[in-house]
Formats: sequence, C-alpha cells, structure tokens
Amino acid sequence: MVGAVTVAGIVSVTGTITSAGAEVEAIHGRQQLHSGRRHNCTNESRFSQDYMDQIEKRAADHLSGRIRDLSARTLERDYLTHTEFLTSAEQAYCRSLLVGGAAGPVPWTMYGGWEEAERQTVCFLPSYMSADDFVLSDAASGEVISCVRISPLNARFSDHPGHRDYLGALMNIGIERDRVGDILIDSSTDTAYVFCLSSVSGLIINELSSVRHTSVECCKVPASECSVRPEFKEVTGSVASLRLDAVLSLVYHISRTRAKELIDADQVSIGGTPAKGPGQELKENDRISVRGHGKFVFDQVLKETKKDRLFIAVRVYK
Repeated sequence: MVGAVTVAGIVSVTGTITSAGAEVEAIHGRQQLHSGRRHNCTNESRFSQDYMDQIEKRAADHLSGRIRDLSARTLERDYLTHTEFLTSAEQAYCRSLLVGGAAGPVPWTMYGGWEEAERQTVCFLPSYMSADDFVLSDAASGEVISCVRISPLNARFSDHPGHRDYLGALMNIGIERDRVGDILIDSSTDTAYVFCLSSVSGLIINELSSVRHTSVECCKVPASECSVRPEFKEVTGSVASLRLDAVLSLVYHISRTRAKELIDADQVSIGGTPAKGPGQELKENDRISVRGHGKFVFDQVLKETKKDRLFIAVRVYK
C-alpha cells in the first residue's frame, strides 16, 4: 500500500548547491560585454577562460562536499536527506561520485517527481526505506517534491504561456531555479504542472497570480494527476555509422563539418555531459542536447541497409 510507508524526518538543505551552468552563463555574458574591446583581446579571452575553469571546479568541489555531507547525515541520524534539483550535467557528476563510493553504505536514488524527469534531486535513504517505497510514498504525499497545477482563471482569455513564461513568473516571485524541477504543459488547456521542492509549493500557491498576461490559479495536486508528457517528432534515416557528427547531420539537416564545429565548441552534450568528440558513438536512449537547435533521444538502429548503412530512429523534442 502506498500509505504504508511514512516519510518522516526529511531534511532539505537549501542554498547549498551552486549551479555551474548558471555561473558559466554569467561569465559568457561578461565575455560578450568585453568582445568589442580591441586592446588586450587575447589576454582578456585567456583570463576569462581561466576564470570559467576556476568557477566550474569550485562548483564541482562544492557539490562533491554537499553530497558527502548529506550522506553522512543520513548515515549518522537515519533520516532522509536530499539535494535541490540538479541539471543533467550535475546529475552525471553526482552519479560518478556515488558509483565511486562517495556515499559509503548509504542507499541513494535520483528522483524528480515523475518517471522520466529531466531535472532530479539526489535522495539519501534511511535504513528503513527502499527506493521503491520512497518513490511510492512521495508520489502520494509530496513531502519532498510537490506537484503544483497552474491553470488559467479564464481559458478563453489565456495568452498561451510557454515554458519560459512559467519559469520566469516563478523567478519573479523569488523562487530560485534549483527549487524548480520539470514544468510540463498541457497545450490543449493551457495548464502547467510544476514539480518543485515542497518547501516552495506554498509560496507558489499563495503568490503566483499571473503568467505572461494570463491570470492563473494554483493548487497542489498528486503527481499522478499529471498525465502530460513531452511531445516528440520521430525522425528516421540512414547514417554511415553511429558517430555523433553523422547523427547530428541527419537530425538537424546540417553538414558533418558544421556538426563537428558545434561539438568542438562544446555546444553538444550527451546525458548532460559535454560530448567527447565528433567520433563518439551513440547508444540506445542517449539524450543529446545541442545549444541553439534543441534536443533528441537516440532510440535504436532499425536495420542495416544493403550498402552497409544504418537505418536509425530518433525522437526530437517539439
């Protein structure tokens, strides 16, 4: 039974996880401000890159320390602790730490409120709770992650807000980005389901009154009420190999030279981790993000053609 497990003594550590991505974006902005300067251009660029490397290292070190601290608290006091929502890159980094034994004997799971969440938290579990028990319990109670439904007061006058509009509205009422997970939108009703840390659900419900130019009402609902799932466009075609540059060329109708340029410029990530190079081979269910183009999931090789080419299928996020 879902109600058989009580999630007690949950500790949320707020304000402790720094997003390397956000800080890097800030540095990019500063670099752009300096781009028009002609003097000392080379030195500035070199300094900015060094500064970015330092920030990324500092953020990684901080995240590593928090992972060890949270797991130690769970081990010592036998209660559940969790991080804020992490980006895909942060999740990949945490997973490498945890698989390497950073949490010691403490069991852990990654959880974002629904089964295919892109943004997730790392949860360290007490001795009396399995990962399955935790997921079932929290889906019903929302004690760690809550689901808030945002719907227009009058659907006839809705301005059809999108993901950026909802996220901006949440930031405007003082909610930090790492407190908010996935935002799933039902475009047929202009209703959004926001997965967030339970600590900020009350603020959203009480303070969020409009999104874009649309008056809205908010209420907490069970995660099971949200049946919205991301929409995809299926793309099929043949490639010479499963090399990343070959698949990007097929999906986005660009040359392999252009694909290589994007990869070399660190504009492409696989599962939240920067691509290793144009020759990296894709595996089933790999999630690929390309800055400025979008993201897709590599599904499978459907067949091999008579000319030894591979006929593949991918799902591109709409």
